[in-house]
Amino acid sequence: MILFDWLSNYLIHSSVLLALAWGTRAIPTLRDATWQDAIWKTALLAGVITASAQTLTPLGSTLQIGHGTPAADQTHVITGAPSEPTPAAQATSKPRQVSAPPPARIIVEPAISTVSPAAEQRDLRGAALIAWLATATWLLIGLARRVRAERRLLADRDPISGAKRTEACAGHPLPRSIRLSTSDAITAPLATRGGEIVVPMNFTSLAPEHRAAALAHEQAHIERRDPHWRLATMLLAQLFFIQPLNRLGLREISRNAEALSDRNAVASTGGSRQSLAECLAHFAGVPTARTPATLCAMSAGRLPERIEALLASGDLGRARGRAALPMLLVVTLTGALGLPGISAGLGERTLEVDSGWKGTSTNVHDDDGRVEMSISHRDEERRLRVKAEGRIRFNESFTDIVAIDDGFFRLRVDEGGERREVDLRGRRGELTREYEIDGRDAPWDSEAQAWFAQALTHVFRVSGIQGDDHVAALLEGGGVDAVLSEIDAIESDLVGRLYVSALAKAATLDDRQLDGVLAYVDEAIESDLETRLALATIIDHQDLNTDAWGRVLDATAIVRSDLEQRLLLSVAADRMPQNLDLLERFLSATESINSDLERRLALSSLGGRLADADEQLMIRVIEAADEIRSDLERRLALGAVVEYIESDRTARAYIDTAGTIRSDLEARLALNKLLTDVRLDEATAAHLVDVAAEAIRSDLELRLLLGRVVDGYGDSPVVRDALIRALDKIGSDFERNQIARRLAV
Repeated sequence: MILFDWLSNYLIHSSVLLALAWGTRAIPTLRDATWQDAIWKTALLAGVITASAQTLTPLGSTLQIGHGTPAADQTHVITGAPSEPTPAAQATSKPRQVSAPPPARIIVEPAISTVSPAAEQRDLRGAALIAWLATATWLLIGLARRVRAERRLLADRDPISGAKRTEACAGHPLPRSIRLSTSDAITAPLATRGGEIVVPMNFTSLAPEHRAAALAHEQAHIERRDPHWRLATMLLAQLFFIQPLNRLGLREISRNAEALSDRNAVASTGGSRQSLAECLAHFAGVPTARTPATLCAMSAGRLPERIEALLASGDLGRARGRAALPMLLVVTLTGALGLPGISAGLGERTLEVDSGWKGTSTNVHDDDGRVEMSISHRDEERRLRVKAEGRIRFNESFTDIVAIDDGFFRLRVDEGGERREVDLRGRRGELTREYEIDGRDAPWDSEAQAWFAQALTHVFRVSGIQGDDHVAALLEGGGVDAVLSEIDAIESDLVGRLYVSALAKAATLDDRQLDGVLAYVDEAIESDLETRLALATIIDHQDLNTDAWGRVLDATAIVRSDLEQRLLLSVAADRMPQNLDLLERFLSATESINSDLERRLALSSLGGRLADADEQLMIRVIEAADEIRSDLERRLALGAVVEYIESDRTARAYIDTAGTIRSDLEARLALNKLLTDVRLDEATAAHLVDVAAEAIRSDLELRLLLGRVVDGYGDSPVVRDALIRALDKIGSDFERNQIARRLAV
């Protein structure tokens, strides 16, 4: 795990550098604030840089963490996952030396047959990384909230300009690039990262020399970019909380920033230490609870120590030039070369690793015919790589490139222990070819042309580029059978679907050809998404007869995903002719959908197709809703067909299905939907009351439904008799009397 190695290297490097920075305080020459400022900034940043350099490109020594016997003298070339050697092989085999230039050095773990300590260590490292990421994220979010809170704190500040700015500056004119503002949310002047000094509302009540000293101090912070350094070091301390010495570095950098800004303030105001000391003493007695932590405030730091330094004898001088950058460069180079690195491998070996990845990566950008193309593919037999750019034109059979307008097409194929490369370039109407076999120039003869034609065919089959054009060329050259033959040779789900879709759009398939396409989709395409898209294109673009529709609907059962099958059936529902046999096949397909939601949506997709459906079709759809297990989804499925109910027989089928709903609430809502949308005859309404009385056990829900029946059918003797019978099913006297009073019984 490179991230774990990097963090380990950082912990070692930063510990060494920060410890050395602390040790420099004992050297009189380096004790000055200017040197200390550069040293601590360098120590904080250099640890990140040297750890990165050591992890990515080891320049110094490497410490191995793990088990196993180092075998640095062994050089292996492995392909795919390393296999475990047998004991005999371990005893007799010799390391195979590689004569080619050594590849990048990486550390891998030797394969063993049981759950190894290496696997356990990987699990522990993974858990440690997750814990670090989670904690660092939480701390960084906290820092971000603090910065946002500080912005809100200063949001209502007012700018100071003109005569008021001159008065506030008190003889210390600020550069025009530094803005000045005032806020009642702070108690001491501070410098922001936006090049602005914010002072409290009572700032002008200070003595002029004190105002000048305070502004000079904050100006020094801005010129030194101390607010930016403060936020950056706090960010570093939060991100790398695993290094406790970062807190020490943060404190020392803040301490040195205040000391150096005090020096610059004294120098720029004419050397009046007393004025600055008095100003600091004033703000030392002011509460600073609301001082933003990520900004540079006048009252920050150890005020007694700063005042003592100002009043002490000796020349303060002016902060000298910036030594941080050259020191950072020197320490970084020295640290990368001299500090050890960590690799969490288990015994070092020098390996040229072939990851064993198999598949295809295709990136194509088409800008009005001018393409930028990058294709990588690997399977059991070959590896190929394509890089291309420009307007590329193929011949009619798509076996050669005939022109490239100001671009190139580069193909490399590794197969059978041999590498072939061809580089085609087009410029000013001319096409040139360079052909190599195992790095040596080779003639572009008939054998090379045949190889290139075969390689191009493989490129089309694995990437799907120019799929529509390729299918069109195959149709023109050999008809539908030629396309079907090409499709049979395609192994990629995506490319297979692209070719099936292109064929369905470009040609009319007869029964035999349609069976061939459906068989390919069933047997060769494993992806439910690609299967659905292929069949949906056939449905949309082929004029299917009843038999063909039956085969397509049967084919929907091969889609395992409930979502994809429902989407496919929804497409079929829009175009399927009204036929009882096809409806049976459609409903049979919905039975393979496990999700009640998706099954209900599939049934609901029939929608408007039921407007002209006969009674038998309607009843069959209603009965299919009875297969839905969820009471909610069953009620919604029934509700979707209510508006198409026209016969008493269909209404009775609806009532009987609603009566199977276990939830009293959902059963009542389903029956109430029928009462609202359909005018029933007296016998059917009475049947509804009888079914509800048996199905709904809740006195409240039954009373609500019966009240709805009374509103619409209370004058009918037949319905009235059913209502009186239903009263015996209500156990609550209160609920029963609600209906009895309305019936006057």
